[in-house]
Amino acid sequence: MKIVLSFILSFLMLYCDAQVYDANNITMLGHWDGGSLTSVGTGIGNRYSGCYGYEQGGKEYAIVGNADYTYFINIDDPTNLITIDSVAGALQNCVWREYRVFQNFVYAVSDDAGANRLQIIDLQYLPDSVHVVVNSDSIAKQIHTIFIEDTLLYGGSVTYNDGTFSAMTVWSIADPTHPIQLRKLTENIPTFAGHVHDMFANNDTVYLSCGFDGLQVVVFNRDTRDFILVGSLTGYPFSGYNHSVTIMDDGLTMIMADEVPADLPFKSVDISDLSDMQVLQTVHSKYGATPHNPYNAHYNNRCYVSCYQDGLMVYDVSRPDSLVLTGFFDTHFATLDTAHETDLAYKGSWGAYMFTNKMIITNDMQTGLYVLDATEALNNPTAIRSNPTLQSLYVYPTICENEITIACSTNIDATLQYDIKSLEGKIICATTPFILNGNSQKGSVATANLSTGFYLITIRNSTSSRAFKFFKK
Repeated sequence: MKIVLSFILSFLMLYCDAQVYDANNITMLGHWDGGSLTSVGTGIGNRYSGCYGYEQGGKEYAIVGNADYTYFINIDDPTNLITIDSVAGALQNCVWREYRVFQNFVYAVSDDAGANRLQIIDLQYLPDSVHVVVNSDSIAKQIHTIFIEDTLLYGGSVTYNDGTFSAMTVWSIADPTHPIQLRKLTENIPTFAGHVHDMFANNDTVYLSCGFDGLQVVVFNRDTRDFILVGSLTGYPFSGYNHSVTIMDDGLTMIMADEVPADLPFKSVDISDLSDMQVLQTVHSKYGATPHNPYNAHYNNRCYVSCYQDGLMVYDVSRPDSLVLTGFFDTHFATLDTAHETDLAYKGSWGAYMFTNKMIITNDMQTGLYVLDATEALNNPTAIRSNPTLQSLYVYPTICENEITIACSTNIDATLQYDIKSLEGKIICATTPFILNGNSQKGSVATANLSTGFYLITIRNSTSSRAFKFFKK
């Protein structure tokens, strides 16, 4: 009887999983939400953050960050994910953790305030265990993000144990457990942006995501150990908080994500001339959640993007001016309609990593690790179309006085309708026609007569709808 009941429960769990995840051309192989957790990230209550991967001896390991620990999970059999070891974070209640691997060492950082530090963890003893070899604030106390190219470790938004701050610092990790600081960015460019949120290095050209200061590009001269500013991109379409980028294999195309405000599209950018970079296309995810981190798959001109509430998306970038969605898996299964929780930005897929066997992992901030088979998305030449009109819409500003604007990031002809309601559901503005065409891809909606407070504007076509939240001052 126990065996029968166990089988039925297992079947029901698998059946339920199959029903609640919205996906196309990506399938779930395994899910892990088993980390010990005594707390959640301070302030926003998230349980998980960054993830990374490591391969050794024909085995694959997921490196998973939650609010208290870093977990090392064997994913060889995705139906039987095995936690090999865990390392307590230098600080508990962490909102975020980020990782990079060099040789057999993982570098673990966090930017949460408090008694934080850099951790370097030796992975050579897997599949038995991992060993912490550096757990100190002598190198840095807080680092927001890191990137490794060859023997160089770049750190963005670095706080030292004496309280001083560096927008970005580069260390040599030729000796992996003894990083040697080579240069702070502001030693060469003192009037630079206030901070660097993230960076991507490609042949010593470093693309810096500088928040509301846009994208800046520098070259690091290894001989003189100097940074030289060579390019800048600001004021581009749908610009916001420049969060992160990836460079495609042609070296001429960059995929760029802006995190704030919610629901901004990510961008495909021509970087063939760093003195005159050009945005080629702006792309919303399937329903329009926030794009967080893009990654070059180094396979078949594919880029995959963690898009918060929309989960993981895969795009064909063969034509940089016309990206094609070829697959998605929505880890944030609580919202399956078009009215995603864009006002609750920090939900869903944080980051992802692809292994050499093309298996992908992604960490959902609320529900943990997903092991995914994206074979079809990586090879499928056919576009997936989901609300081709509504997914291109954008409403701004989110805090307004006299009007808000409905805009479209692509050229389309469409007859739409909108209404405005209070958050309690009271109709403020009844259904009103709104037309987009080749001559006008945006229009204004008067808000001067609204009382101070939050509202929802819902935009519809003949088959579906999208809702945007705004605040009237």
